Amino acid sequence: MKNNIKIKSYVDSRYNLSKLLLCFSLCFFLLSHITNSYANPIRGHLNSWINFLDVGHLSNSNKKWLYFADIQNRLRTRDPVFQQLLLRGAIGYQVSSPVSVWLGYVWTARKNLKGLVGHENRAFQQVSWDAIVHPTWILDFITRIEERQFIEFNSWAYRIREQIRLILPKLITSQYPLIISEEPFFNFNHPFWVSSRVFAENRFFIGTSIPLTKKVSLIIGYMNRLRLGRKRNNIEHILSFTFII
Repeated sequence: MKNNIKIKSYVDSRYNLSKLLLCFSLCFFLLSHITNSYANPIRGHLNSWINFLDVGHLSNSNKKWLYFADIQNRLRTRDPVFQQLLLRGAIGYQVSSPVSVWLGYVWTARKNLKGLVGHENRAFQQVSWDAIVHPTWILDFITRIEERQFIEFNSWAYRIREQIRLILPKLITSQYPLIISEEPFFNFNHPFWVSSRVFAENRFFIGTSIPLTKKVSLIIGYMNRLRLGRKRNNIEHILSFTFII
């Protein structure tokens, strides 16, 4: 009888996980179909993103105060090779076991295909929520509101981005979990230097986490980035590397 109960529990767990994966895949398919239905021509690129991320507690005596800091370099496979540099930092507070809130700042420098360099100041507010933590799967959400200003212009752009991430710790092996995330971007306003659409961008990622040392791990994978522009849409096929210290 106990063995039957264990088998039923295992089957139910696998069935629920299959439903979740199916739902996730359908959402991505529908979102891709909607975005590809826009009339603008689509231009594709192959790029790589290299990120170094440090996350921890501000104080050993008070574990509720958190921080993260990272440097990200985005590179093209054609000239100009340099695409964008991001310097990002934030301070957070652990409201409860699954929920934390953050305030942060980002400075960026980017170079377009014509070789022109632009700089951006960006402030953001973020809520992170570990919605479901299960031995076989983890589901979390990151909601971020951003206020962006190109230093060359006076206007501000406001947007919200919502990342949904699914982690399957034991689908591949116990050492290399499967990581899948979906992150749409929505504009609140439309200065001339941002997309004129409300739904402006989408990022889909699939990859894994590889332990390098006891303190350092690498998240590596493929990212599909769709950006909806004023004149044309852009798809980037990105090889993403994130070193977590």
